[in-house]
Amino acid sequence: MFESVPPTNAIFLKWVLHDWSDEEYIKILKNCRKAILSKDIGGKRDEQEWKKIFLDAGFSGYKIVSILGFRSIIEVYP
Repeated sequence: MFESVPPTNAIFLKWVLHDWSDEEYIKILKNCRKAILSKDIGGKRDEQEWKKIFLDAGFSGYKIVSILGFRSIIEVYP
């Protein structure tokens, strides 16, 4: 955890941040953040890229609603 954390969608820390210095806490938490942000789940596309994909796939329209951070709900219409 001081060098890296494997890519993931969520991190659960239990009994980890109680014995370290502030600098070590920060290093652990930065590595956790990198692990979550580095996971390539296709969410790095902008709206124009999504639009092209949806229309090329034959959908008539779409709606993207941002909900939390980088997360969105995407609706596509036949």
